[in-house]
Amino acid sequence: MKRSALTIALIVAPIIAHSAVNVEVFCFRSSDNNNIHLEFRTYIDPEIKWEGAIAKYKATGEPLSLVLSDRQSESIDKNNPGRITRRWLEVDRKKFTGEYEMISQGVNVESMTYLSYRTRKEYHFLRDASVDFTEKGCEW
Repeated sequence: MKRSALTIALIVAPIIAHSAVNVEVFCFRSSDNNNIHLEFRTYIDPEIKWEGAIAKYKATGEPLSLVLSDRQSESIDKNNPGRITRRWLEVDRKKFTGEYEMISQGVNVESMTYLSYRTRKEYHFLRDASVDFTEKGCEW
């Protein structure tokens, strides 16, 4: 009997301890005519106040790990959601290789940029509302 109770406790405990992680998926295209497609996913666990993200380009299909480096909020109008600026560092093979910055207000993304540390080139992206996404990602 004690063994059954222990087994049930071990199965149920992780379910009870697990908090919901919010996932947002954004599909972007480069603002110039370079035809760069970027899938950007954010992961937010409000219970432990943790945020992370991945960036995945259509050309490579490989997810790049991103670490949140800065998050700033400002209230512009008390009747509207605040403006949030978030910066993530791109990590590839244990090195920081670039930086993403997204400025959003509610569901609207006002600005999305990527700075390559190697080339020092900055890329600007627009949210592509015409692209559908599923659990597999952006459907280019």
